[in-house]
Amino acid sequence: MFMHLSPKERFGYVALGAILLVSIGFVAMQKLRRPASIEMHEAYPSLNTSIPRQPISSNVVPQIVVHVAGAVRYPGLISVPPGSRVFDAVSAAGGPTPEANLDAINLASKAIDGSQIMVPSRIASSALALGSSVGSSSRASSKAPPIVVNLNSATLDQFLTLPGVGKTMGQRILDYRNEHGPFQAVDDLALVQGFGKKRLDRIRQWLICQ
Repeated sequence: MFMHLSPKERFGYVALGAILLVSIGFVAMQKLRRPASIEMHEAYPSLNTSIPRQPISSNVVPQIVVHVAGAVRYPGLISVPPGSRVFDAVSAAGGPTPEANLDAINLASKAIDGSQIMVPSRIASSALALGSSVGSSSRASSKAPPIVVNLNSATLDQFLTLPGVGKTMGQRILDYRNEHGPFQAVDDLALVQGFGKKRLDRIRQWLICQ
């Protein structure tokens, strides 16, 4: 059939076929290029993906500082969480030494920020018991050696073991404590009538406030 066409008609068909071949080739080349771009996009998804930043939360726990002294393994300034007991502070200081007398302090009381926790030894506790058993007449002539006295729990006999503290002053301390409540610091002892700062400085080393 193609042979029966005129030269002009043959040229038209050839031109049409060439155009179709070029079009098919162009479309095929476009299809070959597109998967490469898609593959590159899929190979690097992080380039087009924004990762949200997680907020940084602060879990800092506030601390209080107490001074643990006396018969503990590592005396000094100790940091413990608020609400801790004296037992927790003593444990944080390495625990008591073998000669510590834990029955002489209240391990269940709360540790107060800025306070001192004095753990007495059994020797000091024995001296306290000896001083308490001595009569008032013999105490006037010679006192037992000074021991650690807790301002908020000491009895009259315990106050009398302190140098320069007699019955009258010891009773004033008890009356002040009963009227105003527990002492907040050793320095508050100077607020007791007749108890001056000089006298307080002389016996400060044997006083604690818990």
